[in-house]
Amino acid sequence: MSFSEATDVTDFVYRRRKLRLELIAMRFLVLLLALSAICVAGYPYVMQRVSDYRLASANSALEERVAGWPYPRAEDALKAAEAYNRHLASSGQPILGEATDPFATVAGASGPVAVKQIPKSRKIRNIKAC
Repeated sequence: MSFSEATDVTDFVYRRRKLRLELIAMRFLVLLLALSAICVAGYPYVMQRVSDYRLASANSALEERVAGWPYPRAEDALKAAEAYNRHLASSGQPILGEATDPFATVAGASGPVAVKQIPKSRKIRNIKAC
């Protein structure tokens, strides 16, 4: 073995460079996963804030609209809303608003789904191609 072969460090330099690039790639992957986790964990919080903002703006718009009503109209609307809420509470309805059942036969009443029977054909005809 010659002196130049004994002191050749190119394979060590190559391995070191490869390990360094792998370390950089792993750090990038860890950073990417950490940012993804923060986004996933923060999504409900952000959506809650957006919903709060929309509800607050809708509430303020309705307050301005009702503020422009004459006195008896606002009082009558409040009484009608209270009567509606009492009706809902007394009927035992578990959800807010009027429930509609798409499978109900009569509005407000649930029932079995109607099944239409297909009549059987008396005779099966063979149709031949011309």
